[in-house]
Amino acid sequence: MAKNRTVNELRQVKDTIYVPPASHDEIYSNMKMHKTTKRPWGAYEIIHEEDSCKVKKITVDPGEKLSYQFHYKRYETWCVTEGTGIFTLNDINTICGPGDTLTIPRLAKHTIENTGETPLIFIEVQRGSYFGEDDIVRISDKYNRV
Repeated sequence: MAKNRTVNELRQVKDTIYVPPASHDEIYSNMKMHKTTKRPWGAYEIIHEEDSCKVKKITVDPGEKLSYQFHYKRYETWCVTEGTGIFTLNDINTICGPGDTLTIPRLAKHTIENTGETPLIFIEVQRGSYFGEDDIVRISDKYNRV
């Protein structure tokens, strides 16, 4: 037969209840895993995402190039962390390397090409009203994705 307990006894029991640690599956299902997405030019990894922005780590392989493109619903800021390349903004080429910050206004045509022998890596911060991959309007692309 169950014993009736006072409120004070229940508080003491509550304070000493053992809660087992979460299972392996529960821990990993609650974590946001950073997924690497392969592209013909290299890869990107989404490292942060919320309603107001998306942040990606982008790796461009040696000799490869992103499509010449623009976006209707977002602008971007790129910060080069490794490698060298040629950044094109509205048909103007600029050599870029580690420490360079590249600002891409909404509707501006842009691309980057890795001209070095090591991966070109940059952090891309997207700001705007929409961050889907279907907001990429390709003007030209060496991989025939136009």
